[in-house]
Amino acid sequence: MSDAVAIALITACGVVVAAAIAALPLLLSIRKAAKSGARDAAVARNQVENDHKTNMREEGDERHEQNAQAAAEMLRLQRANARRLGGIDRRMKRVEYRLDIVEDTIPRPPRRNK
Repeated sequence: MSDAVAIALITACGVVVAAAIAALPLLLSIRKAAKSGARDAAVARNQVENDHKTNMREEGDERHEQNAQAAAEMLRLQRANARRLGGIDRRMKRVEYRLDIVEDTIPRPPRRNK
């Protein structure tokens, strides 16, 4: 092997080693991010794994049905209250009308002169 080839080979090896050293922090940060991503994926998998005892869709459907029944009951009660308030309002108007009649029949007191 000639001296020129040996120098070229040593130079090329030096460039590769220098590039590897320069890229080392980047490779370490990628490795750290990959570990963090794997950890996050494991947490997410634990959250969505189908290891619970009930079917989540059926459970959600049952809750939806319960909420729909509760909402229907609240609407029924609200309508009943509206009818009651309407009746109270009609009675109050009759009372006000009668009071107006009574007030119209009471003579006014005479004015005092000062």
